[in-house]
Amino acid sequence: MKNHQDHGMASCVQDGASFKRSPLVAPALAGSRRDVPEVALVYLADRTEAAVGETVRFTAWLLNATDETLTDISLLPRSLTNGRLDHLAYATTPTAAELSGRTLGPRQCLSFTLTYKPTSTDALDDGLIISALQAELSSPRYGRMRSECDAMATVHN
Repeated sequence: MKNHQDHGMASCVQDGASFKRSPLVAPALAGSRRDVPEVALVYLADRTEAAVGETVRFTAWLLNATDETLTDISLLPRSLTNGRLDHLAYATTPTAAELSGRTLGPRQCLSFTLTYKPTSTDALDDGLIISALQAELSSPRYGRMRSECDAMATVHN
């Protein structure tokens, strides 16, 4: 992953398949590859490049364009790594109560923000920071849904 000219894209995994997509991702039905286009997960870093010590904000939006209430919404931060595959810790994250058990009404959205301050070690190699998360939710019409995405930023000295 040395060439990251596609910062407008998110690296996504659904049901074990990895591929590039725009940062707007429709969750798939649990156990299926069928997307639910009326529900979308958007996950982006607030900047494509950051200097060492500069805060990077990773924000996820869950958009509900259906006419029903989505329930049991959980956002699960999966990992935060640099180009050396070091496991990193977010500077700030939502509380456990904010990340799980949420409800989202018709034509509404939820947002969640996590932050990280890159170090000089993060600027080594390709300088890439990757934040991975998973969203899970339920719908009366579609049942349980899941989506996973990565948001990326490049760190420089």
